[in-house]
Amino acid sequence: MASRHQYTERFDSAVIVQDSTDDATDVIPMFGLNKSVTLEERFICRLGELTRADIVLDKDVNNIYVEVHIYPRRTSLPGPLEDELQVLLSGMKETMGLIASHSAGEGKALDRARETLWDTILTFSYPLIDSTISSLNNIFEEECFQGFLGNFIMPQPGSKADEELGTHLLSLYQAIKACESCMKNITALVQVASTMTRDMMNLQDRLKFCLRKAKVSNELYQLICQLGFPERVNNTLIRMARSCSSFSNATFYLERHHLSDGKPLTQRAGFPASRGASSAPKPASPPQIPDCQQPRSPETSASSFTRSMAVIEPYLAQDDRPKMLLRLAPVAKQDVAQLVGSVLRGNLPPVNSEAWYLFGFVAADDEEQERLLGGLYSEILKKAHDKQAVFVEVQRALETNNFVQLFKVKGYEHIFEIVPHLQSYLRTALEARSTAFRLKQFILNRNGTEPPAALKRDYGFRFCKQREEVLLLKEIYSNICKKMSLEDLHTACIHGRLYESAVQKGIFVDPKYKRLMQNDYPSPFVGYDNRKGLDNYRGSIFKKRLNS
Repeated sequence: MASRHQYTERFDSAVIVQDSTDDATDVIPMFGLNKSVTLEERFICRLGELTRADIVLDKDVNNIYVEVHIYPRRTSLPGPLEDELQVLLSGMKETMGLIASHSAGEGKALDRARETLWDTILTFSYPLIDSTISSLNNIFEEECFQGFLGNFIMPQPGSKADEELGTHLLSLYQAIKACESCMKNITALVQVASTMTRDMMNLQDRLKFCLRKAKVSNELYQLICQLGFPERVNNTLIRMARSCSSFSNATFYLERHHLSDGKPLTQRAGFPASRGASSAPKPASPPQIPDCQQPRSPETSASSFTRSMAVIEPYLAQDDRPKMLLRLAPVAKQDVAQLVGSVLRGNLPPVNSEAWYLFGFVAADDEEQERLLGGLYSEILKKAHDKQAVFVEVQRALETNNFVQLFKVKGYEHIFEIVPHLQSYLRTALEARSTAFRLKQFILNRNGTEPPAALKRDYGFRFCKQREEVLLLKEIYSNICKKMSLEDLHTACIHGRLYESAVQKGIFVDPKYKRLMQNDYPSPFVGYDNRKGLDNYRGSIFKKRLNS
């Protein structure tokens, strides 16, 4: 059957021109005077930007089916983790298929599909949004921004402040402050930024004129565009599904080779549901907690995201069931939901997730211990007669730092013998925990190059000027952790002797990298997972965001 292909490399030059186009409207953007930017081109460009991948769209001439191929880009910088891409693509297949099937009508199924697609995109974009918020907070501290905002709120006589711009910037400022670090009201925040790029003419030039600092205004404009991007890509996906009925029969392929490798399209990757490196050897089967589920073999069903939500829903209160993950409040409820959705399907939470950190997987010595801990949580959840009550019980244990007592009440205290460091970890209040555990999590998150603020303060990541230096420093600490316990590393950290302690343990660290292993010693906050002493370390350490 004849088909045609389109891919991102053809349209890179058009991305900026059409980036502010909102597909919730019927506007047809133009590239130059005579060439319109088609909906398919926007779909390819925006999906490529979202996934940091090359996109090939394969449609048959009879408009019966469509295939979307996602190829890793040939770049030295890491892209999104594979398991995150799998969830995104699974969610897109389900929701765009429903939207395409109901393209001519309305109804609860269509509304739910749109809502699910939106939450899928937000979940995938969460790390970038969080980083953008931190960078915007830094911009808000700039004298030129404070001056403009102050003049807008309390104008001087004869002031000719741009009232429309001031109103939108004040709304953005307030939305950012409302989100804080827990990412509440994230939908409203993204919509504020998206509205600015859609409704305000000549936004970049107006920012330059009002702030009077080109560098600051240009960065602010880029951050606003970046923050509003999830809504723009969401609207494009919806419009694409409604305009192209073949998306009711769409297949998404996560390819393992680069687009230029010349390998046939039949060499496609499946959608494994378990976390981490698929190439890593599997550890031997551990002693079993009764009925403990092992992580499944790679799953190929594109509906894995839907099944995950189906597993979570019975444990939620009736009022929470219509909501999606990022809309659950308080945030602890989101973390418990992620745990439920992972362990009840035989998986471990992603290593870069808060659930992996908060529920003690970080305290395990290896994946074998992690799987046993996951099996324990699974048993607690499955054996409960009242699913909603046990969800609240786990949430309360998380909020009150009382998992040790919960495990004993449920008869699983023997887990502390199997996972030796778990009891002390769970017994320690969050703000008193060693940031060595955060370092371990960051090291195991192989693709991560945006260190959390605590690691900039405690382990020298603030001195990294390029992402390659972040990866280098992660490798240094990875080698150190092979010969030093986390307790010893914590001791070295709080005494400001990271480099010296490594050398004393016989670990070779090139002296030229000693400059990267400095921290805020003798600050009393160093070494502990609290928010104190972090004001100077929020936001990205890089001037430019990761290339998409």
